[in-house]
Amino acid sequence: MNDKPRFLDVFEIICIGLIFSFIPYRLFIDNETLIYILAIITSLIGVIIVIMLIKKRNFIENKETPIIKPWYYLPLLILCVSNYFVLLFQKDIETSNINTKMFILKTILTVIIVILEEILFRYLLMNSLKKKYSLNKTIIYGALIFGGFHILNVSSLSSIPYILIQCVYTAFLGLILGFIYMTSKNVIYPIILHLLFNILNGNLISELFNIRWDLSFYLVNGVIGVLILVYLFIIQKIVIKENTNYVTENMDY
Repeated sequence: MNDKPRFLDVFEIICIGLIFSFIPYRLFIDNETLIYILAIITSLIGVIIVIMLIKKRNFIENKETPIIKPWYYLPLLILCVSNYFVLLFQKDIETSNINTKMFILKTILTVIIVILEEILFRYLLMNSLKKKYSLNKTIIYGALIFGGFHILNVSSLSSIPYILIQCVYTAFLGLILGFIYMTSKNVIYPIILHLLFNILNGNLISELFNIRWDLSFYLVNGVIGVLILVYLFIIQKIVIKENTNYVTENMDY
């Protein structure tokens, strides 16, 4: 990547990519299948355009050595099934059969959107931020920007309170994905976790169960969130212990 890619250039590419993934088809199309097919096509076009722009502007990141081993990320997989723990505390939950066609379409769209978001917000944005900020600040700022951009989901006709809640939990997810990317130096790992989170904790469980967003939902997910933060703190200590020189330069606040 260029030593100092202009942030405006990075922001421009992010906006271009998101334009293709946030087209409000529901405003003028009623057919759910057609909506997903069009979203898949335009999102895929967005991925292709973003990759072309990154290459054209020479924003290709040089391969770096990982800071920690990949197996340290395995406990973070609990985040991908947090909503299944909610089922233990909610009674009389309505169940349903999977609509195979819609589930496949949603999953295909999820894969494309996740790849696009990870290229934009981890690979592109965080590699830009780290040129100016420390490791911790890069992760925090990247997560806040990632969460903030989800306000664009208002175009899907979702309620404002739901969108605001989504911004908060995606910012938290951004912290985890950012930490994984900045310590693994490989965008594949955050892509995998992000995919598992969206498919297992979103697409699949919403097809099988009608989970209520009640007190138990927030408490269970909150406790799991705290446990993950504690684990990340422990991992950070391991990073400090094993990479003294790197941390001295990059993990200051």
